[in-house]
Amino acid sequence: MDKAEQYLSQAADAGNEYAVFALAKLYLSEGKNDLTKAVELLEKALEYDSVRSYAAYTYVKVLLDDNEFHDTAKAVRLMEEAAPGNSWCSYLLGKLYLFGTPDIEKDKVKAAKWLTASAEDGNEQAETLAKYADDNAQAMLTSCILSLFSHISRIIRDDYIEFRQVEETDG
Repeated sequence: MDKAEQYLSQAADAGNEYAVFALAKLYLSEGKNDLTKAVELLEKALEYDSVRSYAAYTYVKVLLDDNEFHDTAKAVRLMEEAAPGNSWCSYLLGKLYLFGTPDIEKDKVKAAKWLTASAEDGNEQAETLAKYADDNAQAMLTSCILSLFSHISRIIRDDYIEFRQVEETDG
């Protein structure tokens, strides 16, 4: 982890936007777990068109968590801005409006808008959730299952990326 941090820091300092985002993700991992550094880097990554939508989605998850950076209004703004380039942002917005949160009132019209946009961008989970939106029990179960699969796929993807980075630096 320390070597990865060192190499990514060097690349990020040299202006590599992918390294900025990857370093932010590294600081979010259990290995580093430095939320302050991660947030600083995610805000920097938002400045780069090439990684903006990914950085926005990652940052939104931080902003919605129960931590010192919690800011639902900022998270919603970021998702709305990033949604045209990231079907997961529109999907998450749809879920937030469909089920509501302590900070966001349920709004089926907004939920349908964002879930439809996500589905039109190819997100099958959004399509499924939109289909069952009127049946809250089914939608909740579907959402939980889809979220679980989504988290598992991100863990696998992140592990693969980390493995490839280590392999590239060692090889």
